[in-house]
Amino acid sequence: GKDINAGKYKITTTSSSGNLIIYRGQNLLVNEILSNERDDYSVTSVTTTLKSGDRIYISGLNKVSFSKR
Repeated sequence: GKDINAGKYKITTTSSSGNLIIYRGQNLLVNEILSNERDDYSVTSVTTTLKSGDRIYISGLNKVSFSKR
């Protein structure tokens, strides 16, 4: 429910793990299991460029940080 300014971001979490999905229109940009610890099924960060109108879906994560690059 919050807007994020357009730009390049590194996305991380302090939560154990959950889903991070980003769409631009009908195109899927990011579909990752984001975690605070790397394993065979997850990543600890995602770096992506966000544009106006992108939709971000987060599930299973209590906290997600967007650090501008």
